[in-house]
Order: sequence, then structure tokens, then C-alpha cells
Amino acid sequence: MPTFFDADAIVAAMPSPPGVEKAAMADMGRRFKRFVEYFNNHGAISDADFPAALAQMSGLLRKRVQLEKDWIDSPEILEQEIRQPFFVVGHARSGTTILQCLLGLNQGHRMPRYWEVRHPSPAPGLDPAQDALSVADEDRHVADLLQIAPTLLAAHPYLEQGGLSEAECEDLMTLDFHMLHVLPLTRVPSLPYPIVPEDSVAALRFHRKLLQQFQWQTPTGRWVCKGTTHQYNLPALWEVYPDAICFWAHRAPEDYMASFFEMIDILYRPINGALFRETDVRAVVEQLKLATDHVLASDWIDDPRVCHIRFRDLVDNPVATIKGSYERCSIDFTPEYEASIRAFFSDPARRSDRHGKFHYSLQKFGLLPEEIRNLFKDYCDRFEL
Repeated sequence: MPTFFDADAIVAAMPSPPGVEKAAMADMGRRFKRFVEYFNNHGAISDADFPAALAQMSGLLRKRVQLEKDWIDSPEILEQEIRQPFFVVGHARSGTTILQCLLGLNQGHRMPRYWEVRHPSPAPGLDPAQDALSVADEDRHVADLLQIAPTLLAAHPYLEQGGLSEAECEDLMTLDFHMLHVLPLTRVPSLPYPIVPEDSVAALRFHRKLLQQFQWQTPTGRWVCKGTTHQYNLPALWEVYPDAICFWAHRAPEDYMASFFEMIDILYRPINGALFRETDVRAVVEQLKLATDHVLASDWIDDPRVCHIRFRDLVDNPVATIKGSYERCSIDFTPEYEASIRAFFSDPARRSDRHGKFHYSLQKFGLLPEEIRNLFKDYCDRFEL
């Protein structure tokens, strides 16, 4: 008989560790119940699939509770300073991952990794043997995902790194139930499409705590993070990270949307199986249009803490593109860093089609390139796309 999650039962089965205040547990539980509601609204899970789904869902809550215990036992974790972090922002499939990887090549720069986000406690570096087990476990998790969605690797070849793959900010914020990202819940076939935070500032404050957790025992010069929704609310990001520098990737909308819709399809169709729902692409386009118009009318689009980067410039001349952004922000662009960027692009193992060509088109989803181009004309004109 198909089964829904019982959020109250999951929370009740999660004992409050010594020292964790009831108020903190209650607040956590409230967000978790809202989070679970999205899954239940998507549909009931079959008896065969439910044990694995429940294990992932309850495991997510267990990890979050353990973090609270870590911060009580070692309050110095949350005293770690995060200095001038980089945030790559821009819509998914607009070049954000390659931009994050290039920015992460600079000496002292560090990106959050999947294994850290999925195994945040104990803190990385505290127990090297446990770290190795965590990386191995996440390697298996990513391998399992690629078995579920075998064409995903062509779309996102960076997953070849397994547990060392770069994590998105949305992954971090999912751990506190502010957002909903795919990676932790690959065996939950009632997986709904992503949600946005009720409170972006609270979500980013948790994000900051996680970075502090990660760097407590592993000193970090500068964090290089990536979020594909930050551009819609940069004031919230700067409230939590006032000195953050944002690198905003821009790609022609007819290209990134085609790639995005194909990515959604190859992920959600196999994960959800019988519960899969076709994406209402026109509704998504309408939402993106409203969000883009909001951003174009904002005052933060020209904030000096933002470096706008066109995808085609990044691909055609990555050194000049990144160097120009560094100079604009008065950050040293060293010869060693330039050499690292050139080596990245000259390495055959970095070819974008190294796991096969990723094919996508708007026509598959009933849209025409010229239709999207006309709808987003203001955006294209603003960034000369």
C-alpha cells in the first residue's frame, strides 16, 4: 500500500542530544515538517521504495541535529571568520559550474564538496580516518545516482569526481530544510521540484555556519561558493556576507533554458518513476520572466560587489575575462593563477564532452528559440547576449 511520510513520527524518533535546547529542536522540526509536506503533496511512495526513502529523509534530519550538538560542544566553530568569499551566481546551466571551478583554482581558494555537505559531522579534518570513510560513502552515493540517471554524466561531467564534486549553496541550505535540492534525496520517488526559502537570510546564516564547520579544522583562505538562485535576492546574501564578491554568469536564455529543462528531465524522470510529472515549462518560463524583470529593475544589479561575466567570453578567453574581474575588484591576479587556468583548458580530460555529447533543444519542450529570445529581449540587451 502506498505510504506517505509521517513527519511527526520522524521528529519524535529523533532524540534531542544533551545540551540542544528545545526551542532549537522545535524550530528545526517546524521547517522539517514543511519540507516533508512538499514530498507528501507530490504523492505516496510504494512499499518497495519506502524504506530507502525513509532512510534518506530521516538521515537528513539526523545530520542536522548532530550539527547543533557540534556547535554546543565546540562553540569556537562558530567563531571562525569567513573573509571576502566569492559567490558564483546565475541561472543553472549558464556556466556557473565551470566559473566556480576556475575561481577555485587560485591558491588558498576552496569549494564546498559533496562529501562535506552530506557528512558534515564530525567536522572535516577532525578525524582523517572518518573523512576517508565519508568520501568513500559519498563516492558510492554519486555512483548510485549515476546508475539511476545514467545520462546525467554527459550533462554534468563534474560528477566524475564522486564525493569530491563541487556542492552548490542549495545543497548546503537543504540540510536545514530551507530549500530542496536533489542530491540528498535520490531514493525518494516523491521528489518535488526545488523550493525557495521562506527566509533567505536565515537560510544563508545556516550556510555560513556550515562553512565555519568545514574550515574549523581545515584552514581556508577564501571560499568559492555557487548558488543558482542568489541573483534574485543579493541583498540577503550581503546581509550575511557583507564583503562577498559575486561573479554573475550570463548566457543566452534560449540556450540555458533548453539545457535546464533537459537536465530536469534526465534527473526527475528516473528518480520519481511512476510519480514523475512533466514539467510545466511555460509556467517556469513565466516565473523566470517575472524574476528576471525584478532583477533588471533592482539597484543591486550594478552593485560594485558584482562582476558580470558572459558565458561566451568565459569560454572564448577565460584568462582575460577572469583577470578583468579581478582587476575590477582590486584582487591580485598572479602568473601562477593564470597558468592554472590555461592548464585547465588545455587538459583533454577537461573536455566538456568527455562523457559524451549532451544534446538539448527547446523544441523538445514545445518552445521556440526566437520565442524565448523575444520574451527576454531586455535581459539580452542589458548583457549583450
